Amino acid sequence: MPSDTSGAGGERPTRLQVRLLGTGEIILDGRSLRAFNSLRLQRFLGLIALRRDHQHRSRLAFELWPNSDECQARTNLRKLLHDFRHSLPDISEFVEIDNETVR
Repeated sequence: MPSDTSGAGGERPTRLQVRLLGTGEIILDGRSLRAFNSLRLQRFLGLIALRRDHQHRSRLAFELWPNSDECQARTNLRKLLHDFRHSLPDISEFVEIDNETVR
């Protein structure tokens, strides 16, 4: 469903847009975020955006790195989450991340 980005009618303009079809694109306040050119970061964001409920970190790690052992996959996910936190300003407004889940 398209979102109103004009702010007309007293509604706040959409701050974050996630485009997953074609070339993935993350738009914050009308600006494309270049940090999301990484296919792995786009896939991660797609997984959490489409599911909307809490995702266990161990499952995300397995889905993103199916050929790695559990320890390595979780290490990779921690690094990805670190990069994700630095790529998206005001991240806590959009994503909940704790020790066990991501939403």
